[in-house]
Amino acid sequence: MIDRWKHLRQGLFRNVELDVRLMATMQPEPEYVGKFTTESLPGFVARRSHESPSTYAGDIELNRFMRKNKHTTPSEFAAFAFDVNGITKSLQTQWVRQRIGVTWVFRSTRFVPAGQNQFVYCTYDYIDDEEKVRQLLAIDEWHAMRAVEDFPKKMALGCKKQDGRKIMPVEFNTPCYFKANTQSLRHFFELRFAQDAEWEIRRLAKAIFELAYKKAPSLFEDFLELARQEF
Repeated sequence: MIDRWKHLRQGLFRNVELDVRLMATMQPEPEYVGKFTTESLPGFVARRSHESPSTYAGDIELNRFMRKNKHTTPSEFAAFAFDVNGITKSLQTQWVRQRIGVTWVFRSTRFVPAGQNQFVYCTYDYIDDEEKVRQLLAIDEWHAMRAVEDFPKKMALGCKKQDGRKIMPVEFNTPCYFKANTQSLRHFFELRFAQDAEWEIRRLAKAIFELAYKKAPSLFEDFLELARQEF
């Protein structure tokens, strides 16, 4: 994405920007070292059905053949884990609708005091007037500051953290660890690279794609053109 107003978010109250890192991938145990990598694993396991010989180059080509012909089961063997920071509570509610082949562990304001929240401010890329964007961000910042100010007031009156947090705007940062197999990632990209996908989850999909593609290009290369489109 262009993100032309990013400089206006710098210095806003507890601003945090999107940061996605690849944590882990499927790795072979000592007995299987040299037989497959994260990228070649789907092709490697697919050969069991025909007991055909495996080579690294052959397994990569088999990945492409299976992808083209929608043979998806072997791709579920290759999994990726990500450390995701700088996403909103609003994004979380969309993301968790995808249920198969994925798992998350999110920061929870049921346990972490909401008064410690950071905030992910809107990009407002669709607005051309810089002064209007400044005013919009000022409104967002005011609500973030007010929520953090009022949270301890509610706690002092005896409410529990679960109730105190309900004054928080949905832009508060909700970092997580995220794991998905290849097929589930592909489904995520299919949904969230769409032109009508909400900007924040589309931005997240692009960030995850870049890491997964770098690690295992033959599993995701057909999404490359969509992933590189500006929005």
